[in-house]
Amino acid sequence: MELQSKNYTKALDIFQDCKNHLCIHGVIRGLIPGRIFMADDSATAMVASTEGIYLGGNPDNDLFLREMNSLLRHEIFPKLDADDVLDYVVYYPQSPLWEAKMDIVMKDLYAMKSGRMTFSHDLGNTDAPLADGVIPVDQKLLAREDCIGVDDVLEEISNQWP
Repeated sequence: MELQSKNYTKALDIFQDCKNHLCIHGVIRGLIPGRIFMADDSATAMVASTEGIYLGGNPDNDLFLREMNSLLRHEIFPKLDADDVLDYVVYYPQSPLWEAKMDIVMKDLYAMKSGRMTFSHDLGNTDAPLADGVIPVDQKLLAREDCIGVDDVLEEISNQWP
C-alpha cells in the first residue's frame, strides 16, 4: 500500500539498515519529494524518490516484492522514461537475503548490476587535527563569503544533493 505523506514516519524503523542514505530520511520527513510503499505487515517498504529507489526491511516478502516490481515496470519507470530520465539506481541493504530477492524486484526490468561500497565514520569524536590546508565542510565554511564556489555548493544542496 502507498502511504500518505502524513504517515511516512511509519517507515522510519524499516530503513535502519539504510541509515546512510539521507534521501530516505528526506522523503520521510517531507524535505524532498518522494513516495513510500509499505507491505501490509509493515515489515518491508520501498521509497521512490528523485535520487533513486530504496528497499528496506524484511526481504522475505515475495508478494510485496512482486507488487513493487509491477509498480516499477508499469508506473514508476515509464514515467522516468517519459521525463527522459533513463538512469536510475535501486538501493537495498547489503545482505545475502536481499541479494537473493533482487531477481523478484528487478524481473523484466533489464537492469545492469553495479557494485557499490559504503563506508561510515563517526567523526564527532575525532580529536586528530586536520592536515594543513584541509578544512571541514560545515556551516562555518558554507557561511563564508570569501570562498569561490560556495554558492554552487549551496545550490546543489538545496536541489536535493545526496
